[in-house]
Amino acid sequence: MYTKYLVAVLNFSMLVRAVVAYECTPCDLRTCLQKPPHTCDYGRTLAKDPCGCCDHCSRLEWEPCGGPDWTLGYCGLGLTCAAVNSTTTVALPEMGICKVFPDSPEAGVEDERCPLLSGCNRAGGQCFCDTRHACISTFTYPNMEACSRATRTENGRHNREHRERHKFVGPANPACMFSGCNLTAEGCVCESQSCSHHFTYINRSQCQAAAEELKCAGITCPSLPVLECPEDSALSKSYTPPAGCCPSVLPVCTCDFRTCQKPECPGRQQQVLLRAAEGVPGDCCDIYECQRVSPKCVHNGKEFSDGEVYRMDPCWLCQCRGGISFCSKAECAELDCESFYIPEGECCPVCIDVELLSEDSAEASCWVNNKLRRHEEQWKEDDCTFCQCVDGDAHCTAMACKQSCQNPVKIPGSAAPSARVRH
Repeated sequence: MYTKYLVAVLNFSMLVRAVVAYECTPCDLRTCLQKPPHTCDYGRTLAKDPCGCCDHCSRLEWEPCGGPDWTLGYCGLGLTCAAVNSTTTVALPEMGICKVFPDSPEAGVEDERCPLLSGCNRAGGQCFCDTRHACISTFTYPNMEACSRATRTENGRHNREHRERHKFVGPANPACMFSGCNLTAEGCVCESQSCSHHFTYINRSQCQAAAEELKCAGITCPSLPVLECPEDSALSKSYTPPAGCCPSVLPVCTCDFRTCQKPECPGRQQQVLLRAAEGVPGDCCDIYECQRVSPKCVHNGKEFSDGEVYRMDPCWLCQCRGGISFCSKAECAELDCESFYIPEGECCPVCIDVELLSEDSAEASCWVNNKLRRHEEQWKEDDCTFCQCVDGDAHCTAMACKQSCQNPVKIPGSAAPSARVRH
C-alpha cells in the first residue's frame, strides 16, 4: 500500500515539474504554420502566441487553443484557453478550448505568459500610455508621438469640417467606387475605391473561402462524429491546420461554465461550497448552499468564531457574539495582607505570604523590587552589586574596585573601571 502511494506521489510530482518546467521552442528553431495575416475576419483579432514567435488570428469561443508552442492558437479577448476536462486553464503542451470564465471577463487584456507590449490610447482628448504583458494589443497607437500626432490631426479635421460643413466633398472620380477581391496564383488580391468593377468576390473572406475549396477539391474528409452533450456542456469546434484540408482536432463535449448558477442568498446568509465540480461534462458546476454564517471577531489579527471566548489582555475577558466582542473586566478579590504582587500573565494580585515558601523546602522566598526570588536564588542588581536570597532575606554584596591610573574609564557591563591609555 505504501509503495503504491509513493509511486502515485512521485508520478504527481513529475507531472507538476513537467508542467512548471515547460518552455517554448526558441523562435529560430520554429516554423510558423502560416504567413502573418494583415487583417482578421469573423470577429477575430491579430494575436501573437505567448511564445512570442508567430502571429495569427485569435481563436473564437469553443475553438481549440494551446497545444505544443501554442500551435493551435491564442484565444480572443474575454476568452480563456481552458482545459478540456477541468475547471482550470490549460497546461501546455495540452490542447485547450476557448471558453468564457464568468469570473474573468477581462481575460487576455493582460497575460504574464505573453510578450511585453507598449502603446497608447486616447480618452477625453488626452493620450494615456502603458506597458503590459499581452498577446493581443489593446493599444490604438504605438507610442506617445503617434498618439499626439493623431490628436492634432483630428483637431484639425474637426476645424476643417466646421468651416466647410456646408460644402459637399465627394470622391475625385465618382466612378471609382468599386471594391472587391480576385483569386490569383499568389492568393487573394483585394482593392478598394477602384475604377474597375471586375471583381469575382465582394470581400477577402469570401475569396479565402473559395481558395480553400479549390485547394481541397477532390479530397473527401471523414464525417465528423455527432455528439449530444449534457446540459452543462457544449460541443467544441473542429480545427483544420492552415495547410490542411481535413480537421486534425475533432469536436468534443466540454463544460460551459456560463450555465453554472450560484444561489442568491438573503441577508445574513452566505454562499457555502458543498461540493466542488470535477469539470467534466455532466459535472461542470460547483454546488453551493445558502447558510447562515455568523461573522467572526478579529483581535490582534486573529479571528474568533461565534461563541468563542478569548482574552484581550490579562484583565479583559471577551466572547464573540455575531461579530461583536462583548468584554468584561476581571473583578479582583480584596486582599487581607500588606504585601502582594501580580503574577506574570495574571490580572489580580496575590498575597506574598501565600507564595513565600518554596515547593521543595521550608525556607522562605524574598520579595525584592516587586519580584519574588526563591531561596538561594542569585541575581545581579547592577554591574557591581550581587545578591542572593537566604531564607526570606536578600543579602547583597558590592564589589570594591581598585584604581591603578589617574583617569579610570567605566566599561559597560564591568564592575571595575579600567585605565585610559593616552597616545
